[in-house]
Amino acid sequence: MSQKLYVGNLPWATTGDDLNKMFAEVGKVEDAVVISYKDTGRSKGFGFVTMKDDDAADEAVKKFNGFELEGRALIVDKARPMREEGEGGGEAPAAGEAPAAEEAPAAEKETPAEKAPAAEETPAA
Repeated sequence: MSQKLYVGNLPWATTGDDLNKMFAEVGKVEDAVVISYKDTGRSKGFGFVTMKDDDAADEAVKKFNGFELEGRALIVDKARPMREEGEGGGEAPAAGEAPAAEEAPAAEKETPAEKAPAAEETPAA
């Protein structure tokens, strides 16, 4: 049965063909792809390689996890299923976007001085 592997920390210039040639050293590669941004086409620095059988996939993880490629230590592991839309993750708001409702910007948060009663509200002793 085929096994999909995650390959991370790729050099930006790495292509699917590069991954195919590299992983073919340990077994039959069914597919190799580097993930890129839709708008720019620039690599996101990770990809996936599908090995024909589990033994080849296990060998690839052993051989290539931590393997140095163009000065970068690769991260190779069995791929996990994709998360459904809306599951976990999330990113910080981009510049100019409003923070989430429960996060008030620092300037809008009440300071201890604002919480203290005014001098005229203090009872006389």
